[in-house]
Amino acid sequence: MDPYYFPGNDNQLISFVQPLYIGRDLIGVIGFDMSFDYLLRRVEEISVYENGHATLFARDGVTPYNAVADVGHDHDHSDPGTVTKVELKNGMYLSLQANYKDIQRDIRPILNKIVAAFVVVLICAIAYTIFVTHRIVKPLKQLTIAAQAISSGSDQLDTFDILVDSNDEIGTLSQVLSNTYAKIQEHTAYINALAYRDSLTGIKNTTAYTEAIKDLNKDICTGNPRFSVLMADINNLKQANDKFGHDVGDDLIICTAKILTDIFRSSAIFRIGGDEFAVILLNEDYEHYRARLEQLDAACATAHVAVGETSIPVRVARGIARFDPSIDRTYEDVFAKADHAMYINKEESKSTTSC
Repeated sequence: MDPYYFPGNDNQLISFVQPLYIGRDLIGVIGFDMSFDYLLRRVEEISVYENGHATLFARDGVTPYNAVADVGHDHDHSDPGTVTKVELKNGMYLSLQANYKDIQRDIRPILNKIVAAFVVVLICAIAYTIFVTHRIVKPLKQLTIAAQAISSGSDQLDTFDILVDSNDEIGTLSQVLSNTYAKIQEHTAYINALAYRDSLTGIKNTTAYTEAIKDLNKDICTGNPRFSVLMADINNLKQANDKFGHDVGDDLIICTAKILTDIFRSSAIFRIGGDEFAVILLNEDYEHYRARLEQLDAACATAHVAVGETSIPVRVARGIARFDPSIDRTYEDVFAKADHAMYINKEESKSTTSC
């Protein structure tokens, strides 16, 4: 608010008013009055180097309230200066003006010290570089060749090729690199054994699913990803296993996985349980999820697994949920909604013949 005179008071006042909200509902207003003369005195007390000063302007940015703010200062108006003007929350402007000579007076000694220190450091760095170059270039080349072989995945490298006969830091580094390479080989063998593909269906397994969840949670923290989660569960799989055997149950799982991969071509599909699948819808599948669900329903309505002269229909309960940045904080929030929708669909499908 602009300064004003309160009836019965000779001094100008200035008010600050702030509305209070709970959610989007206005519940009240809080504010206070203060002497505008006090504010002007505080502005005039602002120190801007030796010859600078501060000025408070009205909302038009031109009319000064403290026009005599520079009285008593010995300004050299012939010397150029710099002015910074900032708009305050009440619409007024606070201007700070400083003389270039005042600014440079403090900077020049610092610059001289920086230049001198830089020259000293540069000379020391050159001397040290020459010393280090003569001492470690050869073993470093050896380590570089070994590191390049490791990064390229070469299986012809032996740990003895990494070791450097030295008792200094280079020798320690070579030993560490050798141990690291041995660990890499160990973990590579483990990772190769731990396949990211489900052995029965060929789609991604729970290990890949866990990694995908980590990546999505990172994306949620740093941005606003666009994805949906589809949960699918094969109905009556246990009954099929009990009645016809696990081979028939496996056929139902394989058939369901094939239906999902045929429909959701731009999404990641995971088998996360015996009869459970998770599909992270992306790109085209995300944009056209309704059409994809219709295709899924239609495919399940006609899919069967043959058992001798008998055929077992493929029935899949499914539920879908979209990531909503206004309410979802993690991937697990979206998953919970999709899982709930799937169980509702499962209950509904018990009395129908739809997918």
